[in-house]
Amino acid sequence: MPATPRPALPTSQTDAERPTAVHGMDEDEEKRLQNAVSLLNAQMRELAVTRAGLVEEADRFRAERDALNAEHREIVSRLKELRAKESQVRERIEALRSGIAEGRKEYAAAGEENEQREERVGQARSQVTTKPQDVSNELQELNWELQTSPTDMAREKELMRRIKELSAEQRRHERIRELELLQAGGRAKQLGLRLSLKRDWEALKELRETRDSLRDELKELSDKATSVKSKADEAHQRYLEKRASIESTAARMSEIAFRMKDMREQLLTRRREEETRRREEDGNRLRNLASETRKKLQRGEKITFQELQALSAEEGSEP
Repeated sequence: MPATPRPALPTSQTDAERPTAVHGMDEDEEKRLQNAVSLLNAQMRELAVTRAGLVEEADRFRAERDALNAEHREIVSRLKELRAKESQVRERIEALRSGIAEGRKEYAAAGEENEQREERVGQARSQVTTKPQDVSNELQELNWELQTSPTDMAREKELMRRIKELSAEQRRHERIRELELLQAGGRAKQLGLRLSLKRDWEALKELRETRDSLRDELKELSDKATSVKSKADEAHQRYLEKRASIESTAARMSEIAFRMKDMREQLLTRRREEETRRREEDGNRLRNLASETRKKLQRGEKITFQELQALSAEEGSEP
């Protein structure tokens, strides 16, 4: 006999006498679990929003850190270039200072030589008593007289003696001219050394200004590099803090998800148990009603349509 749909059972004394304390307690427990799941779900949504905000902040701090590190690398590269230039300038300064020191020594030596030449020129001038032109004129006159005029022995000796004296005076004048030429050359050399020293001092001044400018720029860049590195480290620390918060939030979300899963499984288990219990109770009521219906039929009493349905349902459920 095919199974018929289970009829709606009437409210009867059996229903009224059905115990409700256990059912009420199960419903309260289920409601408590549902409320707990709803609360955890709200916490999960709140934590998801918090985690999204933390991820956004972490990305911002990471981008800030990367940008600062890139800027720091550029500054360090520029510092290397400037230090190389400053080192080259220092080497040129040292070389120039060494050259100036040698040039000053050479200039002093040239000055001493010039003083000695001036002394020799002075000594040579002190040994002459006649002007060079006068010596030359008198020699010409004496030689002319000696060659063209008749002279006695005494006069000739006198002329020869005077010519000898004037020739010696003429040689002294020639020596003076030689010393004066040497003196002029020495003065020219000393002047050239002085001009060279002046140029070197001017070049040294420019190099020192360049060096000082490089040092100022190096200090400024070095301070900036320190500041940028500090900011990069700070951004990295903030990034790590946000990552730790993200992991902590994710762990909390996993914990809540596990609890929600456990509570949902409890709810499902309770509902299945409740459904099984209700089916058993419905089956018992159906069998009781069917039993009462058979008794009525045996007594010849009339039965209701619902009682007939209960009897049919029970017979249909039997194997």
